[in-house]
Amino acid sequence: MTYRATPLWGPLHPQTDAALTADDLLRMGEDAHGYELIEGRLLQMAATGGEHGLIASEIDMALRAYVKPRRLGLVTAAETGFLISQPGAPDTVLAPDVAFVQMARAPQRGSPDRAGYWRLAPDLVVEVASPSQSRLELRTKAKVWRTAGVRLVWLIWPTSQQVEIWRLGGQTETRTVNDMLDGEDVIPGFSHPIADLFSD
Repeated sequence: MTYRATPLWGPLHPQTDAALTADDLLRMGEDAHGYELIEGRLLQMAATGGEHGLIASEIDMALRAYVKPRRLGLVTAAETGFLISQPGAPDTVLAPDVAFVQMARAPQRGSPDRAGYWRLAPDLVVEVASPSQSRLELRTKAKVWRTAGVRLVWLIWPTSQQVEIWRLGGQTETRTVNDMLDGEDVIPGFSHPIADLFSD
C-alpha cells in the first residue's frame, strides 16, 4: 500500500484514496514514525530540534514527579498516539509531546486497550512548537484537541518563551516567564515556573 502524507497542519486536501484507519497506522510500524492520522489521512509531523526535546522533557519530568506518587493518573511521552475521532467517523490519531490521563479514565494494565492507541482524549495535552511550525498550524492542532474533549492544552513557544493556555470552555490566555503553569482542576495542586522550561 502507498501512503500519501499531507505535509503540514492547515487545511487538508481532498483525498482520492481510501481513508486509512488507526489499525493501518499501527501496522505501518517504524514507517509510521513522524506521522499522525487526520480523518483517515496521513499527516507528517514537523521536525523537532534539541530545544524542543529539552522543553518537552522538562515538563514531562515535572508532571510525572507530581502525578505518580499521588496516583492521579498517567503521563505519556512523545509519540504516544490517541485515537480521538468519534466512532463511525474517519480515524484521527494524534501524538502530543506530553499528555496526562486521569487514573479513572486510563486503560488498565494488561488490558488489550492499553497496548494500542488509546481511544480517548487526554485530560491535558502539551505541544511544544517546532522550529518550522507556525502559530496557525499549532493553534489548528489545539482546536482539534479541544474539539475532541481535552480539558487543558498548553502550547509552548520556545522563541517567545510563552505558553498559551487553551481550556475546554473556549477561554485562552498567554503566560510568560514571569508566570506559573498550574494544573487547575485537571491536576489540582500542580504548578511549575514557566521560566524553568527555558533554563538549563
